[in-house]
Amino acid sequence: MDKSRISPIYTPENCSTAYQLDWSVTLFWKLIPATDDWLAELMPVTEADGVRILRHRFPTADCSQFLVSSKTSVRPVDVVRSIKGRLQYVFAPGGRRRFNAITICTALVPRGAPRSRNMSPRS
Repeated sequence: MDKSRISPIYTPENCSTAYQLDWSVTLFWKLIPATDDWLAELMPVTEADGVRILRHRFPTADCSQFLVSSKTSVRPVDVVRSIKGRLQYVFAPGGRRRFNAITICTALVPRGAPRSRNMSPRS
């Protein structure tokens, strides 16, 4: 069999992504924000990093949970860096650290699938 005649069946030109890469990011505040006005400012700057904030909620006063999606080229550590770093800048450029800890987990969600019901909708 002549291997030079074999061509790939799947190529970037004839394939598209079947899954959206979603992440759950939990951030524990040291200095709790008085309002959630910061979210509108945070969303466009993280999107420039390839991280889109889909939803946010405060399950407790000192805890923020984000549902985000990212481009496939964005590493998990960069998802955290984008949210935490940009959020730190929104509140206090060069100022005090506002967070105690941050956790992240991932889930592959098929495009068009319903989102988690326990996350509040984006305002």
